[in-house]
Amino acid sequence: AQAIHEWSVRRDRPIVRVNCAAIPTALMESELFGRERGAYTGATSAREGAFAQAHGGTLFLDEIGDLPLPLQAQLLRVVQEGKYKRVGGNAWQHTGFRLVSATHCDLEARVAEGRFRADLYFRIAGSVCRTPPLRERADDVRRRHHLALRSHGLAPNGSKTAIVSIEDYEAGRHRDRGRAGRRTRRRALPTGCRTRARGPGMPERQPRPGTV
Repeated sequence: AQAIHEWSVRRDRPIVRVNCAAIPTALMESELFGRERGAYTGATSAREGAFAQAHGGTLFLDEIGDLPLPLQAQLLRVVQEGKYKRVGGNAWQHTGFRLVSATHCDLEARVAEGRFRADLYFRIAGSVCRTPPLRERADDVRRRHHLALRSHGLAPNGSKTAIVSIEDYEAGRHRDRGRAGRRTRRRALPTGCRTRARGPGMPERQPRPGTV
């Protein structure tokens, strides 16, 4: 979503990110549409939602497959008509944005099950980009390993044991491959392999107190 935004004519406008799976259902409508003062208990002031904040730019809806069905219908209207009402408001607000969405689930299957609106699916699926899971990209394991080491200032010279352990985890043997891969890198690399990558003017790595 960030790359699409930065390479578009909307790059000078904001990109707004909303994780549909991380926000409680009761608050999702206010998060997207905004609210008027006094719309509900605790709404002590008016607030703009993601539709208003993304006007002229890009709205990225992550995990759109988890969006409740009632909100799917409301989102479809906004995408089609470019207007909406704030929670507790009567006036129509106008907006225009590029919608980019992502999901971990099979939306076509959810449409068949009645859990995702077919009209919304065909509206947002104008261009689909599938990112293959890491288990289908075994060649990327070593690259990810080296990149992660460099991000921590370590030289990518880990042992074969470390590489094998990382491949076992990141090729699909653990449900949470991201955290498992990082955890494996920390555990599998022996102290002798943790050589800090050095550049011009960078000092040698000093041993920790009490270590040999």
